[in-house]
Amino acid sequence: MSAKFNSNGYLDAGIHTLANDELEGHFVASFPHSTTRKPIFAGYNQHAQEITDLVGGCEQLLDGSFVTSKNDPGDVDLVMLIDATIIDALPDAKKAALKALVSGPTTKAKYLCDAYFCPVYPPGHPMSDAARAQRKYWIGEFGYDRNDIPKGIVHVKLTRPSPPSNAAP
Repeated sequence: MSAKFNSNGYLDAGIHTLANDELEGHFVASFPHSTTRKPIFAGYNQHAQEITDLVGGCEQLLDGSFVTSKNDPGDVDLVMLIDATIIDALPDAKKAALKALVSGPTTKAKYLCDAYFCPVYPPGHPMSDAARAQRKYWIGEFGYDRNDIPKGIVHVKLTRPSPPSNAAP
């Protein structure tokens, strides 16, 4: 995907799937004079690492000025799409840690992320329709600006890194 911004400074409307290195290339390296993008990306990566340490793989939708042509955004807005059956199986302490990582504006101080949560349930689960409606809400929120101008949403798949191999040569 090319991070070409339209005349409004947004990605074209729709969902744009990017890998982490593409995020850095498009939204950090492409702004060499920004004073905020590197710290935001570092906070984002720390946040992503803590999420994957708790739940393994999940998906995110990214929004806000970080995914626009604004030179110095204040944070990155995101919603975590996490398999709710994994969360249900977590011990209470890990559930509390996860809740702190998706508590909206309160995550900004530590991670420079305005992070939220949207559950994902498998098809046929009694909660799958409600979760799908919530996901559609976030796509609607992130897919338009405050003046209802359409804009693109960045989709990221997070995975837990594989442990280093200890095999001898």
